[in-house]
Parts: sequence; structure tokens; C-alpha cells
Amino acid sequence: MIRFKKIPKLLQAALCSFVLTGSAGYGLAQGVNDHVINQFDSDVAAWAMNYGNATNATLVWDNTENHGPGAGTGAMKVTIDFNLCTANIQRDFESGLLASALDLTTFSKLHFSVKVDPTSSRLSDWGGGAFGNMRFHIRKSDWSGDVNIGADDATSQQWVGADAYGTWRDYTLNIDQTVNLTTKVATQILGIDIWSGWGSCAAPIGHTNTVTFWMDNIWLEKITNSAPPPPPTLGLKKAGKPGLQVTMDGSDQWQRDALVTPITTNCFWAGNGATPVTYSFTISDFPSATQHPDFEAHMFIVNGSTTSAGDQTYGGCDWNAADLVRMQITAQTNGSIITHFSWKTNKPNANPFEDATHNPGWLTNSTAIGTWSLTFLHDTNVTMSGPGGISTNFTIPIEAVQNNFSPANSFIQFGFHKNDNENNGHNNGVHGTFSRVRKTGGEAEFDETFAGPTLTNVYAWRRTSASSVQFLPPDTAWDLSWTSPATGFTPQVSPGISGPWSDLVTISTYQSGPINHALISSNAVAAGNMTLFRLIKRPFTKLQVLLPGETAAPGTVSGKTGSPTPQTAGVPFSITVNACDAVWNVVSSSDTVAITSNETGAGLPADAPLSLGTATFFVTLNNSGSWTITASDVTDNTKTPGTSSSVTVP
Repeated sequence: MIRFKKIPKLLQAALCSFVLTGSAGYGLAQGVNDHVINQFDSDVAAWAMNYGNATNATLVWDNTENHGPGAGTGAMKVTIDFNLCTANIQRDFESGLLASALDLTTFSKLHFSVKVDPTSSRLSDWGGGAFGNMRFHIRKSDWSGDVNIGADDATSQQWVGADAYGTWRDYTLNIDQTVNLTTKVATQILGIDIWSGWGSCAAPIGHTNTVTFWMDNIWLEKITNSAPPPPPTLGLKKAGKPGLQVTMDGSDQWQRDALVTPITTNCFWAGNGATPVTYSFTISDFPSATQHPDFEAHMFIVNGSTTSAGDQTYGGCDWNAADLVRMQITAQTNGSIITHFSWKTNKPNANPFEDATHNPGWLTNSTAIGTWSLTFLHDTNVTMSGPGGISTNFTIPIEAVQNNFSPANSFIQFGFHKNDNENNGHNNGVHGTFSRVRKTGGEAEFDETFAGPTLTNVYAWRRTSASSVQFLPPDTAWDLSWTSPATGFTPQVSPGISGPWSDLVTISTYQSGPINHALISSNAVAAGNMTLFRLIKRPFTKLQVLLPGETAAPGTVSGKTGSPTPQTAGVPFSITVNACDAVWNVVSSSDTVAITSNETGAGLPADAPLSLGTATFFVTLNNSGSWTITASDVTDNTKTPGTSSSVTVP
């Protein structure tokens, strides 16, 4: 226990964190508890091509290839035409074979086998004649919740080397259980992304021709003989400055995340005659330049017509978008700040050229803190300004403005860039904060001071990341954090050691990598000299059944509010079953539940497991009357069954 006086508060901590790690290895035979995704013994019907610009791509079943141990022979044959000269550089293909009830938190590894046609394209000398990387990710069937199976892109990719050409090779990827646990439980789709070309047509790095490869024996390894994870560790610190805080929470040295304007607005500067158009942002928090060199703040003005829909909320538009303007503020090792303006047109998958034409404006300052702005006095005449009154003037070519920017689809990103050189981690966890972003002149003016109760209370802002981009309202006082896994744990607060304890009221909660965060206002802590925080894991004691029209209400006598909606005979309706503690808080559990009813003619669902302590079942009541529905724990009969309120069937 750590004691703080007056403004600092008392912190009661738990113990330490648990992270699954490891490296790729060779596949093993499946055990009885493992989950086989596909052995391709008969077809590839569950697989389909998804996104990507490598258009000549096919998936077929090939019964002449096989890498067991399935009952039959066969493998999935994948053919992709990577042509850098026509920008065919990426392809993703997916399977819908992951059941919605499959709990990926109970699996430690993904195994798969690959064989590459020896006549296929190979990477250049840079890649040693290898095939390259495959990135594995999962998502829900509604296209939400897409997440890598590892902590980041690097740990979600498997390098397929030159030794796989003409020979089957087995590979293993570790499933990181510290990131996006909810997605890993509720997912339905497994995707494989291959991105195999960059550079230029004249000087390619990567594939520039067709690759053909086979995949077989894709399966998940069950976690066995594992010690239970220790409880999470608590941490407490003063919250950052109010505003839009962007934290470098990943290990990717190129991480760029940002606040994004709505795509429906016209953020373009041109066509306004002599009326100036000014874009500005105020930085209120920026790390030490000497300790965190190369950390960047930036503003991108992007031609949305040259990006895909997903790229509009992707932080790397300075690379992906073909047409954009960039204002970039970079920390230097000597403690100074270098700011420069750059632009590019008709240049997808590349940064702006580093020449005087495309980088016409530069500024040097002693600090990044303060207001930075770009003012377009006319279509091509620009003034760039910074804190302390520094400024410079320059022009950009009129043809670049007129021919390569679409007013209807333009958007702006205000963001930060990790940019830690050789990915040595010196910018890990660093954050910057915007206290104001503004556009004056032209269409779609805005002036966001981040003073509202929510980020979207005035403008329909978007974020490139739900974890790294966080809105801190003005009354945010504390940042309570705890390590993962922490399933079933709830933060609580008390004015003293003897209590009383109550669930912590938070402004917002989010997970950033393996760390959970709760933002707390000053009103949420005790008024005296001491406040205690703790995490409590409540035991699962009973089941709850919620009918249509009812809502869970933890801490109340009945545990719910609302009244059941009358149902129609013979028409199915959904019920929610929750695993609960003594006061009706939902508790994580994967126990199997059985559904019964006192309506003897009812149509009842099959037994099914809970996922993170909850499940939805469909019931059909076939006779008129007033009936109840009961949920019982099949796995553990010591748990008290839950019986619903009475529901009427006219």
C-alpha cells in the first residue's frame, strides 16, 4: 500500500500481470481439446477473397496436395498476381469457420502449414528469395472488432522463407491474450493478409509477379497445464492535460494515430478567392525532445478520393493516400523542434518527395507547445506559423491544387507519430495532447476546444484508434490502471481502510495493449485526506434471466429494471442469461447453461456455454398464459438457477 497526502491519493494495489509470449515453431499433432479450423479434405467453401488491390486472386481446392492429418486428402490453393507496376500489392482472404461461441482466450497458439510453388515469384535480394510475411487477424461477422492475433503487426505475422518453396513447412503463431479479449471471444472470422510489394516499378522491393501456394491443417492449440494467472497490478497517476491525448501504445515504430474530421465535410482550402483559409492546432503536452527525439506531431489534409474507406481512419495517410498536404513537427536530439510543410500528388504508398518543390516551408523553434497554423492566403500562397510568432511564406504549384484534391471527400487528421528510429522503444508509451483544433474560412469551419462532456458533443469526430486516441474532459483528474488479464475484476473506491467500498464511477475506461485504464474525475474520490482504490473479483453465485423489456440493474434487490414485453404464441424471442455475483454484477464464466420453462409445450434451445459470463438464447412459447423461464448451470450445480419474471402470452 502506498500512501499519498492531500492531493495525491492512497493506492491499494494487487499483484502482478501475466502475458503469454513465445516465438514461431513447428506444428504438432492435434490433441482432443484443440480446435481444427480447416484440413481441406473436401473443399474451400468457407474461404473467400476479401480486401486488397491484387485483383487476380483465386482460392481453389486441390486434391493433389495434402499435409494431413485429416481423414481425406486436399489443400487450399491460393494464387495471387502481385504486380507492382499496376499497384497490385496486397490481398487478404478469410474464413468464417470460427464459431461465434469459440472462446479464443482458451487457446495459446495458431498452427498452419504452407507450401509455395517453386515457380512462383520470390522477394528480391532484400528478402533472400523468400515468400514473405502472412499477417493473421480476426474480426466479427459484422466487420467490427478487427484485431491481430498478436499484440501488434510484428507478432501477428509469420515469415515464410525460401525453404517453403516446393516443400511443406509447419508454422506456429502465439495468440496474445492481453489484447482485445472481448473480440477474441466473440469473433467469427479468421483473415490472412499478404502485402508483398513496395518501392517503385523501376526499382521494386518484393513480389512483382504471380505467387501460388497451398495451405493445410489450420488449427488452434488449447491451453493446457497452465497455472492460473496472478491477480492484476494497480497503478495510479495524475491524468494528462485535458484535450485529445494520443499515446504511442504499440511497438510499431511507424505508429501514427489521430483525430479525424467527418468524411462528409469539405475541408479543402482552394476556390475561396482572396478569403484566407486557416488550419490550426494547439499542442498542450509534448514529451522532452532530448529524451524522445523524432517523436512527431502532424496535421494531414487528405484527398479522400485517393484513399479507401478504411484508410480515412487509418493513421498512415501520409503514406497510403496519393494526394495530401502535411505539416510535421519533429523533436530533435539537441532539444529543438523542426517543423516543415510537404505535399504529394499521384503518389500512393510513398511519402512526399524530399526536395525543395515538395518541401517548400521550414521552421525551427525551441518548443512544440503552443499553436501552429497553416494559412492559405490564396490557392497557392501559404503562411506557416508557430509559437512565439515564428512564420514563413511559400507557394505550391497551382496544378497540384486544381488537379489532385477533391473538395467533397477531403478530410483532416490531427495526430502524433512514434517514429523511434530503429524501433528501439525510446518513444514507447509517449503521448502528446491537442487542446484545440480549428479551421476558419471556406466550408466546414470548426473550432474544437475539447471543453464538452464528450468528444462528439459538437462535431462528429472520428478516431484512428479506440485505445491510443483518448478524450480527456476538463474535469479528468486521475488515471487508474491495472494489468491484464483482469477478467471479472472491478475497481472500487473507499475513503478509508475500513470502508465503505463502492464501485468506482469513471469518466471512461479503455484498454491500451496489456493495460486497462479508468479515467476518474475529482468528484469520484473522497473529500478527505485519503482515498483507497482496489480491484475486487466477485464470485459467481447465481444465474440471471432477462426477458425482452428488462435491463440489468446491478446493486438492486431484483438485479433488473423494466417489465417483460408480452410475447406471441409460436414466435421465437431472445432471452439473456448472465452469470452474477451476490448483488447481480455480471461475472465472467464459460459454464454451460440449460434452459427450461414451466410452459410444457415451449420450444427450448440446446444447452450452450456462456461467453464472458453472458449468453443469448431463443425460446418459443406455444400456449397462452403466464410463464417463466429458468436457466440452470450444467457445469456446476452449486450455482443458484435463475428464473425469469412472468411473461404473458395472450
